[in-house]
Amino acid sequence: MTANVLPEDRQKCLVSGMDDFVKKPINHEDLFNAVMRWLPAALMKQ
Repeated sequence: MTANVLPEDRQKCLVSGMDDFVKKPINHEDLFNAVMRWLPAALMKQ
């Protein structure tokens, strides 16, 4: 989660190794979608 919201900020974060990108202020739909992208993979690792 970051306060940096420019498209190039997103790209820098992803290139540096972050798995996803959620910007502040938090949009509940964006946060929900990010969690849903990763939740199935986390459950499969158990």
